[in-house]
Amino acid sequence: MAKDPQVHAVFDSLVHWRVGDGATALFWKDRWMGAVSAKEVAPDVWGAVRTQTVNRRTVKEGLLNHRWTSDISGDLSTEGLVQFIRLWDHVLAARLDPSLQDEAFCPWNSKQVYTSASAYRMLFKGAINVTFAKWVWKCWAPLTCKIFMWLAIQYRIWTSDRRLRHGLQDAISPCYLCDQDEDAVDHLLVKCVISRQVWHMALSRTRLGPSLAPNANDILEHWWETPSRG
Repeated sequence: MAKDPQVHAVFDSLVHWRVGDGATALFWKDRWMGAVSAKEVAPDVWGAVRTQTVNRRTVKEGLLNHRWTSDISGDLSTEGLVQFIRLWDHVLAARLDPSLQDEAFCPWNSKQVYTSASAYRMLFKGAINVTFAKWVWKCWAPLTCKIFMWLAIQYRIWTSDRRLRHGLQDAISPCYLCDQDEDAVDHLLVKCVISRQVWHMALSRTRLGPSLAPNANDILEHWWETPSRG
């Protein structure tokens, strides 16, 4: 699975390491030098290391006979040499303790214990809450219905307008139910005469009543918001 670079960077910033025997923490990848990683200390040096080595070299292996220096391939620029010296100073300050295991911790958590829940909350810091989210995910409907409505309210189901934008067809398609208008989300779910009839029949069997059935001028989100507030 492809990893989003921004999400991956946020994840890396959440997890720091207290080095024990150095057998778990990764030399080039993890934040084991205080609050920084090798990439942050020496980005040019880090860029001269093969990705396979970055993903596998442990701190213990890297410190053994300064093996980390042999991971660097090619010549470094003047700035790269300056960064190399800076990284060397960090490495010399490192001390391994064979009696202890490496320990991951999360400085953003009050208990300093990394959990997926704390990472999830951190990833959504500053996110904008959308009103319709609770309408979808807090209702009793089956999961497949929730997923469909979540996509529909965001206009992400594959109606003809979306297929046209993605180059999957050359022109818009009419509604397959009434053949009167484009099969856009709002039309299919609330404006189409057939859809409105279905809503009327369904609501007639509930305590909400048929008066809440949509009309030809409604928009899905605004129409759904009215009974949700009630």
